[in-house]
Amino acid sequence: MFLVVALLAAGCGGLRVTRGQAAPGPISTVAVLEFQSQDASHAAGAADGCLEGVLEAGVRAVERRRVAEVMQEREESRSGEMGAEFYRQLGEMLGVDAFLIGSVQQGGFGTPGNVVVRLVSAATGDIVIMGSQDSGVGGPTASDKGRTACRELIRAL
Repeated sequence: MFLVVALLAAGCGGLRVTRGQAAPGPISTVAVLEFQSQDASHAAGAADGCLEGVLEAGVRAVERRRVAEVMQEREESRSGEMGAEFYRQLGEMLGVDAFLIGSVQQGGFGTPGNVVVRLVSAATGDIVIMGSQDSGVGGPTASDKGRTACRELIRAL
């Protein structure tokens, strides 16, 4: 009973983790890409919280404004999907090993629901690990949920 309470208090009780087939390799620096949501403020809040969670987990992160600038440059010059080559080139441009990509589902009454986060290898474009933060865990805001989900996902590596 005490262990369950301790895990919930630590914020990792609601994170469901699924590992991909790809071996993670060393991950020392990540970039948090834009999160998707029907509510732009929830998406921005979760991405900002995710960045905070990455730093709390002891991993270096690229400033989100720099990521946005490079993404804009790439968007203007690319055509096609965000496949392995896109991630490889973007990873080289930003100097990162992996990307965190996420989404925020709508909860009831305009509140943020579940937050889903994927860690994608910059070398291969493969999903290394993903996690889903339950809507009732991690805090009341999208930022809280994003922070908890990303921090615990990095720690699960």
